[in-house]
Amino acid sequence: MIKTDPTMLVYDATPGPWTMADRYDLRHNPCGIDIVKDMNRMIARMPDGAIAKGGKAFIETWNNARLICAAPPLLKVAQKLLLWMEECNLAIEFNHDDLALYDELRQVIRTAGGFSKEQPDTDAESEI
Repeated sequence: MIKTDPTMLVYDATPGPWTMADRYDLRHNPCGIDIVKDMNRMIARMPDGAIAKGGKAFIETWNNARLICAAPPLLKVAQKLLLWMEECNLAIEFNHDDLALYDELRQVIRTAGGFSKEQPDTDAESEI
């Protein structure tokens, strides 16, 4: 298990909170859902091809947008959980399932860009 230097945990995205601004207009085709910060700065647009609000495509787009809005706090919680797991492993030895969960958590954080580039990639570099 790697001992993570907390200074190596980063969050380089637009600071949250992110919210959804529904740009659906009943007079026209749906124009999507904007992911915004402070209701004025668009971060991303989730286009949708639903004919009517509430259709399957609209609901899927809404759910995707909701997940994107939750990403910043999810990354921060995942980073805190990673450090907590490392502290727990000092007190008790993790079993195979615990270690697999730890590895999965590290990979998710890495995929989300939550480690600085200096953070080691392998367990062999910095053992607890």
